[in-house]
Amino acid sequence: MEKFLAQWMPVDASEHGPYLDRLSANVHWLMLILFIGWGLFFVYSLWRFNAKRNPKASYHGVQSHFSTYTEAGVAVDDLSLEAVEAILIRKALARTQGNVSHAAEALGLSRGALYRRIEKYGL
Repeated sequence: MEKFLAQWMPVDASEHGPYLDRLSANVHWLMLILFIGWGLFFVYSLWRFNAKRNPKASYHGVQSHFSTYTEAGVAVDDLSLEAVEAILIRKALARTQGNVSHAAEALGLSRGALYRRIEKYGL
């Protein structure tokens, strides 16, 4: 690889030049693998969904309820995250004895953002 790069690339003028060359080579190998993978997926999609195999279009969409269950799971996850956020805000306020500025700093929020969350959760 070094001989090939010596032919086409400028001289490494820094101590970490070979590491950068290796990084560049690894990135190009990754790009080649991704290109081949997506190319194979494209060919598979053309084969799988061609007009001869599917002569009539389906206008009904997905027939299962998987997307409904997924949406419900996301909603439950959002609710649990909000509950955790409310608990953390409550604990931070208790730890700082109600001092919103110190609680906001401990949580990594601005005072305004903490006030909005306090109002949102009714704390």
